[in-house]
Amino acid sequence: WKSKRTEIEEKIVSLYREVNPSYYALEDDKALHEQLFLQRQRTLRNSGVYNLLIKSRNILHIGGGTGEKALIDARLSGADTTIVDANPDAIERAKSLFSGYNQTLHAECKSLFDMDAKDVRNFDLILCEGVLHHTFDPIVALKHGCRTIPEGAILFVAMAEENGWYQ
Repeated sequence: WKSKRTEIEEKIVSLYREVNPSYYALEDDKALHEQLFLQRQRTLRNSGVYNLLIKSRNILHIGGGTGEKALIDARLSGADTTIVDANPDAIERAKSLFSGYNQTLHAECKSLFDMDAKDVRNFDLILCEGVLHHTFDPIVALKHGCRTIPEGAILFVAMAEENGWYQ
């Protein structure tokens, strides 16, 4: 399965290097940032994650991409924020975005399948949004994520499927 996993991850990273669907030019458009900020806040409240987010001190975004959601979450919570993503271009953009908003970001370029318990041990909230359906096997990815989270941490998973986004 490792070769299939690698093949799919390489295709996704290659595609996202050309056109990244999570990219928003927040550096140039503060009004757009505020609009996305309010939208994200409403979405998190509706999903039940908002109260967990604002109480969290260490947040991990698995597949955090170019950092827009993570930036908003960092502004909402004031938490230390980390992004893990397989796309090095997305990581560099996320660092630049956070810097432009005077926010600190820790980032690492790696696949979620290369993460283990030591990578997530210091986080109380782990978000994995829009990632699993891009893997070779979303159920295997979910099981891997569930095996690695520390006791007391919350893993929030959102994925596209036929009935909607947040399932």
